[in-house]
Amino acid sequence: MGSAADEATHAQLVQVAHRWLTTRGACDFAFAEFGNNTTAEKPDVLGFLDIDHTVLIEVKISRSDFLADARKPWRQRPEEGMGDWRYYLTPPGLLRAEELPRNWGLLEAGPRGVRLVKPLAIHEQKGKDFPALGRYLEQNDMAYMHPARERWARCTAEQHPKHRAGELALLYGVARRLHLKDCFGILKTPEKTRVEWQVAPNPTSP
Repeated sequence: MGSAADEATHAQLVQVAHRWLTTRGACDFAFAEFGNNTTAEKPDVLGFLDIDHTVLIEVKISRSDFLADARKPWRQRPEEGMGDWRYYLTPPGLLRAEELPRNWGLLEAGPRGVRLVKPLAIHEQKGKDFPALGRYLEQNDMAYMHPARERWARCTAEQHPKHRAGELALLYGVARRLHLKDCFGILKTPEKTRVEWQVAPNPTSP
């Protein structure tokens, strides 16, 4: 457990990561430090490009935090973690690119904003007709596409195997909370009515 100052710094960097994903990262929306009882992993920030493709950012403010993260089950077995594409975001100079797990990117947050230190590894397969999000090129007019979304559409970075059910569980958890709070105004509370039961006449009686 870090000090109060460390926790405040972590919270601030989580907000920086959230803002980066929903602007430069072109995600439609992102969850910050949201989890539920059905998944062990609680991502710092998970952004959704669409229902199938997600970007994860894990915020680390100390080397001990980074080393502890590597021992978690969903880091030991990447297919149990969330995010098709994954980044660490840290203060400047905390990590070296060669220390990162395979196919993770590195972002640094400083006074001048977020800097990409290590881009994602390029997939070994060359010459694919449509990369990871290539269907955007077919289904959308590129002239109206967010420039960052176009970069994702042309991205050839290797996608991680992931815990898709865990991501859907997060979406379900958010939808359930919105439903319980009636954020959309669609809950209908039926009025209590008294039903008067009447016995129908017997058609065979004289």
